[in-house]
Amino acid sequence: NWSSTYGWVTWDADIGRRLSARTLVQIGRVGSLREGGGEDSPAIGTPELMAVRDDRGFDFFGAREEVAVELTPNLMVRFGGEAKRTRADYDYFAWTATAFLDVDGMARLRVDTMQVALAPRGDRTAAFVAARGRKGGVTAEVGLRYDRTTLPGESHAAPRIEVAYAITPATSLRASAGRYYQSQKVGALQVGDGQTLYSPAERSDLMAVALERRLGSGAKLRLEA
Repeated sequence: NWSSTYGWVTWDADIGRRLSARTLVQIGRVGSLREGGGEDSPAIGTPELMAVRDDRGFDFFGAREEVAVELTPNLMVRFGGEAKRTRADYDYFAWTATAFLDVDGMARLRVDTMQVALAPRGDRTAAFVAARGRKGGVTAEVGLRYDRTTLPGESHAAPRIEVAYAITPATSLRASAGRYYQSQKVGALQVGDGQTLYSPAERSDLMAVALERRLGSGAKLRLEA
């Protein structure tokens, strides 16, 4: 069973003709309850009876601010930051009964239990900046994002770049490259497998080249490699 409650407020502000800002504030809670049990055919070394109860949830509260400045008609800069506070609650219990051969050669049941109660707390902060410029038929954007999380306690810088060349008014050639990090979410600990500490962020380095063609009625045809 899943449950979620959340809310957010967004405020857009235009300050003059060349400066705009967007503010986002969000709050919410997500919870899940998983219960189950079963009985399997008895076999030595294999759990014959089992029961699991996994009750978990997490709360979050965060804010994001983004500012865009048009320095010239062909050059725009965006920058901003975000912060989020998260809190999770884990209540996990598992029970198994496994058949085994005792020293006297008789088959008996061994009962094992596992109980985990955790309440991790963490903060995530980020800052980013990007510049987008256009000259002739070439449009380029370069950016940098910095993330820091207290779970597990690490920080990363991720650069990105994208270049587009307009072959015709309807056809463009695009190339992009960037580094991306994905941190483990506060409510994603695999406590049933014994995980009680958060894993380091996963890193992906992506490069792509695409040919894009605008069709009628707003449709697009895109070939990417």
